[in-house]
Amino acid sequence: PNVVRVFDYGEADAGDPYIVMELLEGSSFADLFESRGPIEPAAAVQMMLPVLHGLAAAHRAGIVHRDLKPGNIFLARVGEQWVPKILDFGIAKLHGDAATSGPHGQVMGSPAFMAPEQARGLADVDHRADIYAACVVLYEAISGLPAFDAENYQALLRAVVEHELAPLGGKGCDTLWPIVSRGLAKAREDRWQDMTELGTALARWLAAHGVHEDVSGE
Repeated sequence: PNVVRVFDYGEADAGDPYIVMELLEGSSFADLFESRGPIEPAAAVQMMLPVLHGLAAAHRAGIVHRDLKPGNIFLARVGEQWVPKILDFGIAKLHGDAATSGPHGQVMGSPAFMAPEQARGLADVDHRADIYAACVVLYEAISGLPAFDAENYQALLRAVVEHELAPLGGKGCDTLWPIVSRGLAKAREDRWQDMTELGTALARWLAAHGVHEDVSGE
């Protein structure tokens, strides 16, 4: 339920490929962050947990998203609920596929949310890149600021590879930050090794603060 549904695909009479997906009503996380500014830590974690569920499902199917960012997460109204849905698997990678580059060798992904190994152009990007990106999204939701910012594309890639982020501040962030910062480790071996591990740690953090997981994101 936290990944946009695809109903059909094929080719039109003229040979153009098409995909038929569910029609969503709502707004992207990018629009939400821009309109609301910083989000209270517990609310931000509640919003992200369903996203982690969706990514975990993709990973179990052998798919790495590689381009998770606020613009690719949609808060959709489904009945009486608001449900986060992951969009745009356009540059997803199948498990075991070593390809990371697009036309003319360009690195695939959105630089501000790339894991360091993506920014370096390594050939074996795996599910831990999505863990990193999910923690960048959570960081930006809580801080209200871009995690990484630079004057140009190359400088941004360098910042992703080299710069450490300032700890999060806010209610409960003294215990939340160790969870998020582990997901932001530059070396993927130092991160959470499974999306479910990250989700479990965040759910336990919520419970410790007297908040139960709410898949609606409200």
